[in-house]
Amino acid sequence: MTTFSDARSYILAAFADSGLAIVPFQLVADALDVSRAAVEGQVRANKLEAIKIGRTRYVTLRSIRRQLEDWENEVATVRAFLERAAKDGTLTLAYDPVMGVIGRKTSTPNDRTVIGKILGQISRESYKQHGFLLSSMVVQKQTGEPSDAFYGLAGDIDPSADDYDTWKEYHNAQLALIAAHYKPE
Repeated sequence: MTTFSDARSYILAAFADSGLAIVPFQLVADALDVSRAAVEGQVRANKLEAIKIGRTRYVTLRSIRRQLEDWENEVATVRAFLERAAKDGTLTLAYDPVMGVIGRKTSTPNDRTVIGKILGQISRESYKQHGFLLSSMVVQKQTGEPSDAFYGLAGDIDPSADDYDTWKEYHNAQLALIAAHYKPE
């Protein structure tokens, strides 16, 4: 961790190196949609870079930028994987291969949280663009159904979800919309 004894020494160094731009921990937590404790953990794990000025620590803007770029790359990679599968006629995939495409594992709790957020973003985007939740393709290996979190998200973003008698009907309707959209011409 880079340390400055006072604000003046930091500002003089930042004039020479814009990479030293900083953000308070709580603002980082808000921007990344995580807790302040999670930001602390990412600093300890060297996933985010901290700078100390006097007794106060901050996160560098460049490390936040890297993390947000990594996030967008993971979202794009998972979305492309799902779209390829749909174009090939595969309408359901277990979590393992979906998570594996970005180097994440179902056995790691944080990875399961991350894939949930990634699939949520993909669903919001695909619903806005095409009227379906692309993440409905991702199902639990044991049940062949999406997770409860998927149904919660569906209820939040798709008003038509209430028109179905069961979640299974809703899920099947989503898969039909996906199949029709990605059907080879």
